[in-house]
Amino acid sequence: MSTRTTKGNCSSCDDQQLARNHYFTGKLLVERDFVDEQRFFLGKNLRHNRFLHGAGTVCGLRVSEHPRDACRDRYVMVAPGVAIDGCGQEIVVPREECVPLPELVEARFREEYGDVPFPGEVDVQICIRYRECPTEEIPALLDECAGEEPACAPNRILESYELDVMLNAPRRDPGGKVRLEWRETLINASEVRRVAVHGESRRIYVLTGGTGGTVYAFDADTRSMVGSHSVPEAYDIAVSEDGATLYVTADHDESLRVLDAAGLGPASALLRTVRIDGTDRRGLHVRTVGDRLWLFAEDAPQVRVWSRDIDDPGTDPDDALVGTIDLGGQPGDIALGPDRRWFFVSRREDGALALLRTDDVSPARTVEMGSRGADRLAVTGRAGGGYRVLVSNRVAREMTLLTFGEDPTTGPDPIVAEAPSTGWDERIVALEAHQGTGLVLSATEDGGGVLRAIDLDAFARDEDEVPAERIDLRPGLRDATWSDDRRELFVPWSGGDDGGVAIVRVTPLRCDDLVTRSLEPCPDDQPRCVVLATIEGYRPGAVVTNDRIDNVRDRVVLPSVSMLADALRCLELRGGIEGPRGERGPRGPTGPAGERGEPGRDGADGEGLRDDLAHICAVSWDHGQPLTEAQTRLRQLIVLFD
Repeated sequence: MSTRTTKGNCSSCDDQQLARNHYFTGKLLVERDFVDEQRFFLGKNLRHNRFLHGAGTVCGLRVSEHPRDACRDRYVMVAPGVAIDGCGQEIVVPREECVPLPELVEARFREEYGDVPFPGEVDVQICIRYRECPTEEIPALLDECAGEEPACAPNRILESYELDVMLNAPRRDPGGKVRLEWRETLINASEVRRVAVHGESRRIYVLTGGTGGTVYAFDADTRSMVGSHSVPEAYDIAVSEDGATLYVTADHDESLRVLDAAGLGPASALLRTVRIDGTDRRGLHVRTVGDRLWLFAEDAPQVRVWSRDIDDPGTDPDDALVGTIDLGGQPGDIALGPDRRWFFVSRREDGALALLRTDDVSPARTVEMGSRGADRLAVTGRAGGGYRVLVSNRVAREMTLLTFGEDPTTGPDPIVAEAPSTGWDERIVALEAHQGTGLVLSATEDGGGVLRAIDLDAFARDEDEVPAERIDLRPGLRDATWSDDRRELFVPWSGGDDGGVAIVRVTPLRCDDLVTRSLEPCPDDQPRCVVLATIEGYRPGAVVTNDRIDNVRDRVVLPSVSMLADALRCLELRGGIEGPRGERGPRGPTGPAGERGEPGRDGADGEGLRDDLAHICAVSWDHGQPLTEAQTRLRQLIVLFD
């Protein structure tokens, strides 16, 4: 056994001998024949291990504390066991080993960072590597390369191992969360601003700006254009939840245009124009939630909320106004939670967050962000309830992941968890999120556009390398819009005379999709040093006990066929374990009225007549009978009290 921090001399994974010896009587056998014989059968065994089992531990090799208290600041123990490395080499540890942990950490740090001061704490992965050791030196009598001194050569090659460490290594991920594919382009037009989608009516609406601003309607199935309507200097667009009405804001006259979605095309599609007072030719953002219309003006801290009565040309806008909400600052980016219960709004002046309920017009809740400064936002749900909010700061070029509870307006601090900010090399243009994936639209230094899908779970764990899928798009990216089923992302871009909408297919990768990786080229990036255990926040010289040693987090276990059979049998007999609670889904439509229920039970007897009040003794009318002719003529009723 060795505890060197060098790589050792593991044979190349590409060293293949596919031709086996053919023996016949009288054949002259030389060294090459015997070497090729071993290489042929060793190669078959290595390929079997490498491609059918992979790299990991087979059994044993548990890392534990040293049995003596006085030695736990210097050593950890590795139990006997078997592992297979990335080349398919078997690593056999026949006896328990004592590992000088501080020595290995110090040597590895100096090898990787030179004379840089030690940072204080590092995450350490203890790993094991295959090593060949030549043994039993004997004279090589016929060595033609030997000089006057007799040559020696090893009589045996001992298959051994060495224990090593890796510092701050990224966690192993079984695969990305999604696959991105730019499948087609919906439209080629200049100054494309925004896309709105309505799933039930199968319509996609594309809004272009400038003097020739236009709303284009497309069939979501055929991608063919089915209508258009001119809206000069158009800025933003939203569609009502029933798909009947379009709301388009314009910059040149600070107005809101209400359009009939079914009649889009002729001039009659315009139902009314609502002038927005108190703005200064700054962007008007429009959103719809339920039967309400929300209008955010970039130059005003107030949000206006209208009912659908605003669709009626005969209704005064003031009569349709449900109320106004003070954000405490001018709005920047606006994100709606996946259950459509909350708006998360960034404030341009101070970078704080304003949280708004969508079912009323109660005051906004302000969440101070300090130096982090919210700029762009994306919101998704989280397992167990609540929300994850991905926040970017374009000036500092960094992102932060915040976690809120189910009611983000309660408690002194609604942020229940926060991942450390992560730097971003490119200028972030927009953010989107869905389940465990964050989608980052950014502009590169050379002006190009990029879409990345990042693993929010890895982001929350503050890993050094967050798994990300990337595709290149066109320059001038703008805010993207999801399709109704969240399988496609419509990404508009606008650059000079060039513009369009990229349709990006976002395919979640299920765990059973990992099996289809066998169709990909054979892996050549498997680890040579097999991870046994992880110690987070290790400082050389610190006492290491079992509660600090994680034998599971980064270890890959290669179960035998009998172990898999036992596990399947256990699942068959006992059933699977309950998974975590999923994200809150969107609010569904109101269901039909139920059947009328059975009459309720009689209530309890009342208190009866009060003795301290007057009682009616008689009435000149028989209860339940019509009035007599005389009573009708007199137009009076006599009541006697005691």
